[in-house]
Amino acid sequence: MQGLNPNFASHELNIKEGFRPIKQKLRHQGPERNAAAAEEVKKLLEAGIIEECQYTEWLANVVLVKKASGAWRMCVDFTDLNKACPKETIPSRKLTEDIEVRESWELQVDGSATKSGSGAGLVILPSIGDKMEYAVKFDFLASNNEAEYEALILGLQICITSGAQNILAKSDSQLIVGQVSGEYEAKEDNMRMYLNKTRQLIQKLTSFKIQHFPRSENQQADALARMASSAEGLAPAA
Repeated sequence: MQGLNPNFASHELNIKEGFRPIKQKLRHQGPERNAAAAEEVKKLLEAGIIEECQYTEWLANVVLVKKASGAWRMCVDFTDLNKACPKETIPSRKLTEDIEVRESWELQVDGSATKSGSGAGLVILPSIGDKMEYAVKFDFLASNNEAEYEALILGLQICITSGAQNILAKSDSQLIVGQVSGEYEAKEDNMRMYLNKTRQLIQKLTSFKIQHFPRSENQQADALARMASSAEGLAPAA
């Protein structure tokens, strides 16, 4: 990846001695799959994750797999290359966990309820790209716990819309973190409603984790939430 020092993170393949490079026979795909593959390759090129190679020794086909959401997941057929490489000593589950950590988005959220209204502060750290910050004032009255849930739900919606599949959420609300993680029971009707909505969004993800974030470490999201809730010019509906 451009801008990333290979001394910090790199991956190399060990090829067994005597294996000859293989160029796979071109696999023809339908127009829909071709368009999806072209779009994904364009994104990866623009992000600097891959680069064009004119003189390949190993060449593998891309394979398009449709997800339940209707979107396409682009995979690579590494069958021949796998045969040429010694077996990994790292369990596949551990490899999957490592990949998910590298591809995870971090979502820091906070909600605020004041006499002037309520709002949310969001700090989103994508796996690739620049940090995003949002200060959102709600046009309705909300308690502090409701504002915390609204912030989490809004943050999840933004991340999912932006293409996130693995999310690590951080909140300084011990109640919200406890309910979402299953440690606490949501007893009030409004809390159960918010929890159900949150779980519906989580089901759209490949992986999701939520952690309690001390307020002293959640200053950015807290400041954004306070700024939003105290902003003038938008009266909340009673």
